[in-house]
Amino acid sequence: MNATKPKDKAAGLDAVEAMATVGKETFESMMSMSTKAAADGYKSASAFGKDQLDATKAGYDKFAAFGKGNFEAVSTASTAAISGAEAYYEEVVDYAKKATALNVELMQKFFSIKTPQEFFEVQSDAMNLMVSRSISESTKLSKLAADTMTKVVSPLKARAEGNVDSYVKPFMG
Repeated sequence: MNATKPKDKAAGLDAVEAMATVGKETFESMMSMSTKAAADGYKSASAFGKDQLDATKAGYDKFAAFGKGNFEAVSTASTAAISGAEAYYEEVVDYAKKATALNVELMQKFFSIKTPQEFFEVQSDAMNLMVSRSISESTKLSKLAADTMTKVVSPLKARAEGNVDSYVKPFMG
């Protein structure tokens, strides 16, 4: 029958042992590489997550500052509009009081007229006075309205320009 020689048997055992050693080394090397890859992957994922969290926080802070800036600009503009409307109203009321007093004075002059010549002089003076007063008052009111609009638009314009500088220009190169 088949009788194996001790020398062949020892060589076979050596070969099996060598294969087992190579297999073990390969397995250990694979385990070491996979452990290192997992650790590196975890570090990368952790760094990426931290970067994303920081970017989200920075984005939120920027968004909050953007909203706060817009609110402040609108508040300033609203305050200027209200202040301008109050000043305009006060000017109109003041003009109405002065006009009423002047009209009463003119009526008294008309009631004291005795001649046609006096009538034409008072009428001419009254017309000149009313026209110049109307022009003067409308100029005052127009200037007041223009100043108010400048004060209202100024913070909004500044905010819009700042927003363009912050959010549009970076994308335009």
